[in-house]
Amino acid sequence: MLAATDELMLVHYSLEAGAEGEPHAHDETTQATFVIEGALELRGERSRTLEAGDSYVVPPGTVHGVCALEPCRVIDAFAPPLEAYTSK
Repeated sequence: MLAATDELMLVHYSLEAGAEGEPHAHDETTQATFVIEGALELRGERSRTLEAGDSYVVPPGTVHGVCALEPCRVIDAFAPPLEAYTSK
């Protein structure tokens, strides 16, 4: 975790090529992601490829997942924060 308040949390993480984030949804949290380096496939109702410099926003309740097409680094913002990260 990079930073967090009661309203917002920033997380940096790296994915190896082929790594997958299984489809899931956040009931009350909006997620915004910025791809720093590499490329990934955003999966959901519509799939698309995102490369360094691209970003996306996932509204609450929207099923989404990712697959790293090559090694990549991303920044995620969650508002409000997800307990799964803040309890670590």
